[in-house]
Amino acid sequence: MLLQKNLLQRNNTLNGYGYGIIRCTVFDSQGNTGPNLIEMKREDLVTQHKLLPRDLRKIEKSKKNDLVPSILVRKDGILISLLTIKALIKADSVTIFDSVGSGISLNSSTQRDFTHALQQRLKNEANDEINSRNLPYEFRALEAIFVFALTNLTSEMKVLLSLTQEVLADLDHNITRDKLRLLLIQNKKLKVFYKKCVLVRDMLDDLLEQDDMLCDMYLTDWKSGIVRIEDDHSEIEMLLETYHNHVDEIVQRTENTISNVRTTEEIINIILDSNRNQLMLLNIKMGVGMFSLGGAIFVGSLYGMNLENFIEETDYGYAAATIVETQQDKTMFNPRLLVSQASRLIYRPSFTRLMSTEIRQAIQDAIHSAPVVLFMKGTPEFPQCGFSKATIGILGQQGVDPAKFAAYNVLEDPELREAIKEFTEWPTIPQLFVNNEFVGGCDVIKSMAKSGELTELLEEQDVLVPEEK
Repeated sequence: MLLQKNLLQRNNTLNGYGYGIIRCTVFDSQGNTGPNLIEMKREDLVTQHKLLPRDLRKIEKSKKNDLVPSILVRKDGILISLLTIKALIKADSVTIFDSVGSGISLNSSTQRDFTHALQQRLKNEANDEINSRNLPYEFRALEAIFVFALTNLTSEMKVLLSLTQEVLADLDHNITRDKLRLLLIQNKKLKVFYKKCVLVRDMLDDLLEQDDMLCDMYLTDWKSGIVRIEDDHSEIEMLLETYHNHVDEIVQRTENTISNVRTTEEIINIILDSNRNQLMLLNIKMGVGMFSLGGAIFVGSLYGMNLENFIEETDYGYAAATIVETQQDKTMFNPRLLVSQASRLIYRPSFTRLMSTEIRQAIQDAIHSAPVVLFMKGTPEFPQCGFSKATIGILGQQGVDPAKFAAYNVLEDPELREAIKEFTEWPTIPQLFVNNEFVGGCDVIKSMAKSGELTELLEEQDVLVPEEK
């Protein structure tokens, strides 16, 4: 397909199309067209239709696949460039130019379908609705162009949204490299399509705000000598607003899908970060475990030496040595020290930003505002991330007293969001403080809850709801 487009553009360039000669199809006042395509010189086209040379830039840029739509209104013509359609509309004729750069020539099946639909509307025989409205010739031509463009946009939107939603649904069950690559490709296509739709909507917005241009679009009245006053353009305004609403709907649906893709990417990043944290914690556990085991082995190796220690002669020597070594291993392999303190050393940033005294004081005041303080995304009633929601759920299951609990939404203050990370040297949100002491993030809280240490800590600090007697 790419080779075919390149050959088509090369052949047209060699034949002089886009330079001195422009291929086009002309419809008369009855919607009829000749059997063959017309080749017009650029100078003849400008002279015959009373155009300016710069007015043809959009037509000549079609070979570069220009995405920016435009409508130029002149006294006796409307020059429109909308997606693949380049046309000159007059009071009694329509000229459709060949869009070489888009790969859609006047002989293509898509262009033939558009030509047939345009003929029906120009003949005023498409349906009873058009007959009852009795639109002028130029408005019927504009309507045919907008219908064709919106049909193409709607079809393209359905394909893109269907494929994107299918990829998002697959990612909910399993995250693979191929699916992520496909999601990236679909996201790029969606952004290009979104930009194209926004440009069309902006063009209609600008046109609807210019009353003088709307009045000048009544070519039939101008040809008959009827002068439109500044705000006498209800027909064309209603026509443009109708299609503006359709384009705006396409933009909104595409924007929602892009937002869903962005949310999915954030969730995937959170999952990957969580997996990375779990691997780092596992590495720390293994390291501390080997260290504690090495301490016990070291003490045991002392008993393998031929030295007198006088413990063998006692009845309680073996039991005492076993108890001491077990207590030593338990102390060295402290879960809270392992998860919290060691992890903070791993996550220590390579550089520290300068924190203002006011922000540091504000954080300290917040930490001292309640026995249990949580810096989170959102509020306890409406958490804005999965980690914050999980942390609130754990604290609720532990039975933290609401009167001794305070939460701060870091999303409301971006400076606080970055400062709290620097203050605790912990890179993620949420962050939990109990009686002015930093406990950790979501992973730490989950680990402590599983080991039962979180319950012991909360009971020790007396921050749980008292039991009814």
